[in-house]
Amino acid sequence: MEHSLKEKLSAIKLSKQGLPISQVAKKLKCSKNVVTMWVELYKLYGVAGLQRLPQNCRYNYTEKCQIVCEVAIKGVPLHAVCAKYRISRSTLSRWLSIVRVSGYDALHDVEYGRKYGRKYTLNHLSNQLKNTYLWDAQKRESQ
Repeated sequence: MEHSLKEKLSAIKLSKQGLPISQVAKKLKCSKNVVTMWVELYKLYGVAGLQRLPQNCRYNYTEKCQIVCEVAIKGVPLHAVCAKYRISRSTLSRWLSIVRVSGYDALHDVEYGRKYGRKYTLNHLSNQLKNTYLWDAQKRESQ
């Protein structure tokens, strides 16, 4: 459900008054993640951050790697990174998943739309295991 700018500003106001995010979300009948994102966007960009952006933005390989590293290596919370780069939580989660499974190079050839009949080779599966191990090692080192 799309919320108006007035509703978003109302949520920001209630949050600033000290009402917990969970209660603000209940009052507006939306999720806590949505309200948290509005608060983050407002902190970073003001009222302009709450306005809808065009959805046809594409990120290049370098930008994707930089964004994923902020969450995976630096440990910046997902909602903060989403707000900073104005991307959806689902997009960033998908990129993180791709990196966990296939490594950063897989961000080069992210295909959009449904994939039919993809066949995995033994080499692909062994690379998956190797990259998962490296991902876990990186996370342990950064902690």
